[in-house]
Amino acid sequence: MISSKVQYLLDKAQGLMSKKTQLNTFWQNVAYNFYPQRAFFTRTISFPYGRDFAANLVTSYPILIARDLSNSISSYLRPRGQDWFKISVTNTKKDGNLDNESQRYLEWATQQQKSFLYDRNSGFVSWSI
Repeated sequence: MISSKVQYLLDKAQGLMSKKTQLNTFWQNVAYNFYPQRAFFTRTISFPYGRDFAANLVTSYPILIARDLSNSISSYLRPRGQDWFKISVTNTKKDGNLDNESQRYLEWATQQQKSFLYDRNSGFVSWSI
């Protein structure tokens, strides 16, 4: 037999979950229109591979806007003119003891990585912004 405190908590949780159903339905409808890739609030991923997940959309404009918004946020976090990463060794005690050749290699590797990331074909940066 379940104690009264446990039963109270179970009833409270059930009541809260039933109230959240309306909110999940709203989120589901918004996600269908603006971010169908992640519209899994009230349904599970059960459609077969290859099904058109955005068949309900009339235009691709909401998806493009969502993509551009997420790209603009990432471009603010990783500004082009500033160094926002650097390849280095993990042991900081050894970092001070690197010779010039090793430091030049790490700087070269950092520049190579940056050029790969900002290459048009990498897809890392949106060029529409």
